[in-house]
Amino acid sequence: MEEMILSVEEIYKNAFDYEDEKYLRIIFEKLLAYDFLVPVDKVASTFTYNIRKISINLTYRCNLKCKHCCVDAKHVSEFTEEDELDTELLKKVREKAVTLKSEQIVLSGDKPMI
Repeated sequence: MEEMILSVEEIYKNAFDYEDEKYLRIIFEKLLAYDFLVPVDKVASTFTYNIRKISINLTYRCNLKCKHCCVDAKHVSEFTEEDELDTELLKKVREKAVTLKSEQIVLSGDKPMI
């Protein structure tokens, strides 16, 4: 729907038959009722974000030996430069995190302070 830029009414019109259209209407009504879908004009007034903690993985390079960790990372032998968070991107992420007014920023990903 989003990729084809279709409105909900256009989806109803393209239903195979009346029964499909009726079913789609019921589904959309329930999704709206439970806030799984929110009309664009109501997003700002309906939801506020209170992001308390932001975790930033600086690298996927990992020896996968930490018993406490459940991250599905690449083994160091599979590592490429694309798996690193470069300085410029990290600065952009940090700026965004600051604007979100989070209480905590956690640097993670193998041994981020090395």
